[in-house]
Amino acid sequence: MQTHTFLVFTRARPGQEKAFDDWYTNIHLPQVVAVPGVISAQRFGQVARRTNADTLAWDYAAIYEIEAGRSEETIAEIFARMDTEQMVMSDAMDPEYAFATYAPITPVLKR
Repeated sequence: MQTHTFLVFTRARPGQEKAFDDWYTNIHLPQVVAVPGVISAQRFGQVARRTNADTLAWDYAAIYEIEAGRSEETIAEIFARMDTEQMVMSDAMDPEYAFATYAPITPVLKR
């Protein structure tokens, strides 16, 4: 099965990091994985930043693996579920976020 990678970049509201981490890890990720077409999810915390622009001002990234043949439908369903009982959102998350979907253009290289 071909997959796409759906990247979401977020940050917590100031002083809300613990609540944000708890919600994202224990509530949000499982609710997103429950969406048809989502295969897997994993969160990452930033450990280093090097950029010549302020475009990477995000503290966290989530990487979702989604089915390639239905990626637009899957992402539309994720957004349709936001702020419903199927996908409870948290006030601890900064309202600004960024996302993008990518398709592989090379095989994975390993040493």
